[in-house]
Amino acid sequence: MIQQPATKISLQDARAQLRVPQRVLAERARLSITTVWQCERGGFIQLTTLHALLDALNSFRREQNLNPLARGDVEWKIRGKRIRMKH
Repeated sequence: MIQQPATKISLQDARAQLRVPQRVLAERARLSITTVWQCERGGFIQLTTLHALLDALNSFRREQNLNPLARGDVEWKIRGKRIRMKH
């Protein structure tokens, strides 16, 4: 049997699942609400921002007795990440 790859969820879906407003996620991640808003709308982010958001999401998930999310579980657009092509 072939396993289907797990689908990634958006940051907005991950946040909404927890019923956490953008402002509260931004505060917990120590980011601006504008940064969270831009990320939820597909903007590029730095790796440090990704880790701050993921840590904040997982702290809410722990409070709600949910399994933590891994970096690959959420759809991110990381600034400076390049796709390597084989020649």
